[in-house]
Order: sequence, then C-alpha cells, then structure tokens
Amino acid sequence: MTLKQLEKKIAAVEKRLTVLENKTRRSNGRKAGALRKTRARRTLRSDISALTEREKQARALEALRARGMISEPTEREKQIAAEWMARPEAERKHILEQFYNLKLEKSLSDIVIENRR
Repeated sequence: MTLKQLEKKIAAVEKRLTVLENKTRRSNGRKAGALRKTRARRTLRSDISALTEREKQARALEALRARGMISEPTEREKQIAAEWMARPEAERKHILEQFYNLKLEKSLSDIVIENRR
C-alpha cells in the first residue's frame, strides 16, 4: 500500500467516524440543532397565589423534609435558638455587627491551637 493510498484510507475512516459521532449525538431521531427530547415528568402543583408568605415557607420546608434534604433541629440547637431569641433586639444587632466587622489578625490555625490549650 502506498503512502497516498494510506492517507486516503485514513481520511475516509475519519470522515466515517465523524458521521457516526454525529448520529450518536442525535439519538431518538433528533435533527442537528433540534430540541432534546426528555422524559416527561409529572409534577403536582397547586395554586399558591392565595397563600401567605409564611404558608409558602411552611410548604417548602415540608417538601424539603419529605425528600430528606433538611432535618429537624436537635434539642441543643433548639435551646441555643431560644437563648438567642430571648436576648433583646439591640443586643442581637450589636453582636451581629461585631461578628460581621470582625478583623482577624491571627490565622485560623493559631486560634484553634489557642482554644485547645
């Protein structure tokens, strides 16, 4: 086989490969550039326009819990939240302001080492 014949054969194989790759990309009889067919999903949606914001949030939380994406807070977490909410509003704002404006001069690893002593 000559070099010219070999180059022609390689070009033909590359062309065939391109055609096959395009066919596999267009599965389900799709044309190039056509919309992709997806499996139809049935969703149950109710009219939520009449609900208050709190009711919408309650429904969202219920759906997330049903799917296991969030869990109920532990007793310790509930206790900490109750202590936080028992503080006066001005004190909570002051604590949050301090937290957000905190300037750390030490690295996190130094702080952890100090707290372990």
